Amino acid sequence: MSDAIDKVPDVVDKVLSHFETMLRYVASGFVTIFFIKGAGLRFEPFCGISEKLYPWAVVIGAILLGIAIYAVNSAVLVPVIWWRFFVWQYRVRRYPWIPSEYKNYPVSDLMYNLVTQRWLRRASKNRNVKCIQNELDKWSAMLNYLYCSSYPIIVVAICLKIQESKFTLKFWIILLVGLFLLFCALISDCRITDYEFRTWRAYPVGNETPVETRTSNWGLRVRIKDWWRQRKSRRTASR
Repeated sequence: MSDAIDKVPDVVDKVLSHFETMLRYVASGFVTIFFIKGAGLRFEPFCGISEKLYPWAVVIGAILLGIAIYAVNSAVLVPVIWWRFFVWQYRVRRYPWIPSEYKNYPVSDLMYNLVTQRWLRRASKNRNVKCIQNELDKWSAMLNYLYCSSYPIIVVAICLKIQESKFTLKFWIILLVGLFLLFCALISDCRITDYEFRTWRAYPVGNETPVETRTSNWGLRVRIKDWWRQRKSRRTASR
């Protein structure tokens, strides 16, 4: 009996892990199908399918659609637009919890180090570090759900406007829901970025001594500037 009770936390963790996976990859597809049906769009991707296979077609279609939306969000929108913007803002404002040796790094290098630190925290043997990262991962799963659900809802509202050629109450409700989810996603993304920078400074994992020998274009420019300053100073001293 005691062994069964001891296994309860592990079972709960597994259930929550599966729920996070559903939010991250699949849920947005079902949200899209729901709003397409609710908006009354004259769009039927499953026409010609028998009534018996129709529910399965909807489920499989929603899963594939959710994965596609997640792929576009993770590969294009987040790294190129949203997250890059927040990291750039933190770099411009020189927040105190950015490690001092990284404050002049390009945005792409900061993003690389944040991702590396995230992966190292997941593999860390430090219980505190791992607990912090587990909570950030749960938050990130909700963030992906908000992002991936907001895009198709806004698209559905636009399609409804094109179909009906006027601004109806249904259009405004759907559009406001999509914009609200996108706003919540942006606020959450900003806060997660803030927490990741703070965690990086408080629990640096694997890079306590940052690498100074960089071969990026930015590092080359810095070395050229240093060489030019030294040359000018030597000329001034010789005069």
